[in-house]
Amino acid sequence: MVDTNFCDCTGHTDNPKPLPPVLVSLGETDSVQPVYGGEEGLLLEKSKVGKLNYEFILPDSCDAPVAAGEALGEMVVYSGDSELARVPLITGNEVKKLTIFKLYGKMLSRLYGG
Repeated sequence: MVDTNFCDCTGHTDNPKPLPPVLVSLGETDSVQPVYGGEEGLLLEKSKVGKLNYEFILPDSCDAPVAAGEALGEMVVYSGDSELARVPLITGNEVKKLTIFKLYGKMLSRLYGG
């Protein structure tokens, strides 16, 4: 027997917006790009799809080293006041820690404008 309530549902796979980079302290690069991790979509009632709100929980910065795929924060999906899902936000790339020699070279480059 088929449950007729299932017919009122739809798959929702849209990511709400591009994520801003997170600054990295003492890293070989200045930032790391967060990406959406976890499930690819949600199964929702059709009436709730247009009423989704998103909360992004990301740090302003993090310390190097940062491994690719490391947990960085999360996105919380709401419909009205009801929390529907939490999606992990992970690092999309690795950022190695600056060595003393690279740090010194970076300082000289900024000092002499090169």
